[in-house]
Amino acid sequence: MQKGILDKNVDEQTKETTYQKTAKFFQTNFILQKLEGSTSTTESPTRNTQKSNAIHQLEERLKQSEIDLFTSIGESEEYMRLYQSFPDMKAHLESQYLQARETSSKLLGQIKAIKSAITHQQK
Repeated sequence: MQKGILDKNVDEQTKETTYQKTAKFFQTNFILQKLEGSTSTTESPTRNTQKSNAIHQLEERLKQSEIDLFTSIGESEEYMRLYQSFPDMKAHLESQYLQARETSSKLLGQIKAIKSAITHQQK
């Protein structure tokens, strides 16, 4: 949260805390570091292992981006339904709807980029 890559959400009724990835999360390059004292069976992974790890990480990122996209689409659809039910809230709901659509577009771009990277890695 301090780096701006996660948002903390607390449900006031259940006191349950969840975290949501921000757009900055998907733009961040994480570097895995070996912990001191941990042992590894090989000193340096082979190229095939590195490729396999990269593909696995990309596929996980793709899954999360697709989930986020479906969430954003559902959100924008709900704003449309709410607008139809509560026309007096048009200004607020319309701006929220446009923001959700923008988020969906960005996520779609991320998904396209990740799929491209996966295709490249598999060659």
